[in-house]
Amino acid sequence: MIWLYCLISFIIGCLATYLLSLLYLSKVLKREKRAYGKEMIQSVRFWYLKPFPIVEVLKKHKDLYGEKLDKMENSFRELSRKLGKTDQAFKNHQSRVEALEKENLRLRNQAKNSGGLQKPDLEDHHRSESKKHLKVNLRTGSSSFFFTIPETDGTFNAEKGDSVQDDRKFYKIIAAANQETGELHFISGLYDQKAIENIDYYLTPVCEVENISQRNNASKVFQKEAGRVIKVSGKWVTDKKIKVKLM
Repeated sequence: MIWLYCLISFIIGCLATYLLSLLYLSKVLKREKRAYGKEMIQSVRFWYLKPFPIVEVLKKHKDLYGEKLDKMENSFRELSRKLGKTDQAFKNHQSRVEALEKENLRLRNQAKNSGGLQKPDLEDHHRSESKKHLKVNLRTGSSSFFFTIPETDGTFNAEKGDSVQDDRKFYKIIAAANQETGELHFISGLYDQKAIENIDYYLTPVCEVENISQRNNASKVFQKEAGRVIKVSGKWVTDKKIKVKLM
């Protein structure tokens, strides 16, 4: 009889342990049990024969959350990698900008120094040219006409000639007394930079440009030799181009 008593005690103990475990799980998983109850019935086979069927549902969701976490970590690593590349690209760009700023400052100082050295020569040249042309005008009775820019074919429409000079006039034609020929001059001034930037329209049609490859660093146009024009059908046609130098 002792063995029967022991067996009954063992069964009662197991049953009590099971019931206590169920009670404990119900208390701990109160929210989950309510949320996953229907899912447990639908997804867990023979749930009614299993001691803790809710655990399988929890395991399923744990695995799902684990997969989501892995994906999030992979996304985070990918974003970190892209951010690292972007940061490196930004640093490279910043270095290039700093280098360009230093180069720009160097070129500005170089242009300023160059302009400062050449300015007296330019002024002396223009003063001497003006005096020479004034003497020629007084001696021969010639007249001067001022133009903004030439036509693309290197001509100047005589009707557009102005007898008064202003800062936006780049060219001067000193016509001979017969009004059929004349000298062509480039007038250096405040807007030389504009002429250099638009060199194909302002200079090359009527000028032979020295050191044209250095135009990106130039700010002044210096006339080395005057050109010559001939009047044909109401237009001043360039017979000889002006020789200029960019500085």
